[in-house]
Amino acid sequence: MAEVNANPEPPQNMTIYINNLNEKIKIDELKKSLHAVFSQFGKILEVLAFKTLKHKGQAWVIFEDVTSASNALRQMQGFPFYDKPMRIQYARTKSDVIAKAEGTFVPREKRKRHDDKGKKRKDQNDANLAGTGLNPAYAGAYGATPAVSFSAVVVYFCQWSFYRHLNVLDLCLIESSIFIILTVLW
Repeated sequence: MAEVNANPEPPQNMTIYINNLNEKIKIDELKKSLHAVFSQFGKILEVLAFKTLKHKGQAWVIFEDVTSASNALRQMQGFPFYDKPMRIQYARTKSDVIAKAEGTFVPREKRKRHDDKGKKRKDQNDANLAGTGLNPAYAGAYGATPAVSFSAVVVYFCQWSFYRHLNVLDLCLIESSIFIILTVLW
């Protein structure tokens, strides 16, 4: 039976994708260094590298022709660059620079990450509050607030601390403060 490769090798194109780059190097320096190293293989149209966490340690070098990209990929594979061996392959998609030159460029829709993220967290937080009986919008039967157990409060604050990325020490301080408040109230 033929083995199916889940990650097929991208087809040859003018853009090479490089990863395993040293993340401590500043973006401007990284771009200049990559341009200097890869310019020996042919004319470079663009070098892309980003600051974002998702793209750290990665870059794309766009050549004018496929043979330059192929030579660069073959000869620079594993080359130590800022103390780390580069891993190089062809880019999965055609770069915007090439697509514009060929007249096939289609602008991408920008993502609305920040608005959706905040709304999603608020909805999730409201659901957590409702599940623990701490939802301030819930007045209970006949206007009385429901009884809240100590464990429900601890569960709520554990969830709350998770969403706010608090460390264990902060959580212990919050938990001891809750215990003191609840013992005074009850």
